[in-house]
Amino acid sequence: RSLQNIKLAFQIEHDPDKVNVDDLVQYSFKNGTINLLIMYLTRCNRSDCLAFLEDHRFLLKRDSALLYLYIDNINEADKTKIVQDYSSFYKDDFLFQCIRYNYVNSTEKHVILNWLNQNDDNFLNPHFDLYIAILGENKQWDKLFDLEKVAAMNRFTFITANTIAKENDSVLLLKGLPLYKKLIDNKWEQKGLYYNYAVALANLGKTEEAKNNFVKEIEYYQDTNALIYFLRLRLETNDVIDDKYLNRAKTIPLAEAQIIVAVSYGA
Repeated sequence: RSLQNIKLAFQIEHDPDKVNVDDLVQYSFKNGTINLLIMYLTRCNRSDCLAFLEDHRFLLKRDSALLYLYIDNINEADKTKIVQDYSSFYKDDFLFQCIRYNYVNSTEKHVILNWLNQNDDNFLNPHFDLYIAILGENKQWDKLFDLEKVAAMNRFTFITANTIAKENDSVLLLKGLPLYKKLIDNKWEQKGLYYNYAVALANLGKTEEAKNNFVKEIEYYQDTNALIYFLRLRLETNDVIDDKYLNRAKTIPLAEAQIIVAVSYGA
């Protein structure tokens, strides 16, 4: 079975057009491998994914992850009604309550938040980013830090650090910086890691350290935003150098990049 799972996953990843979807549905439920079906549907374009789920509406009651995929692809105006329609069926489902949180009033949000915190044994579902966002919105930072330690997962740590970095709170940001550092020490590779770490450092006034991390993002991922932010920092600190980074900015067709280039050569 595990070998067949590997073969199907490889085919979905590299040759999805040859996947027989009806066979995949049968196989998924026969062997309890719903993630293969979800993997396939997330690689479909929006209209194909929606058409499949419309034709197989029974699947929406087989797993809340499939319902989430459906909600994510329908028109915004229809989402609240769909969530209401499935509220009773998925009343004890952790993922569904995370979804439902975004479609209820503030009083109900508080009720859902309490329920999630009391039933977070399954918080490490594939969509744990929804729970992180809810905790961040409610500023439950101690809870989030505790879960990050329990999760021991790089992606969870990354999303947690990014959620903290959005807050305009230097004390909180200082507590969040070690999360980025832990990912770097783990040699985790992810576009945006050095960039987000650099932005957080810059917001705390750690300019030179920020520059160093912007350079890593530029070198590893050729990131335009990192290059612009890096050159802007150099301008602000009177550290203008006519080098490959400034020359690279000349080729970027963005007004901010061209202004930085012009000001740098006039500095």
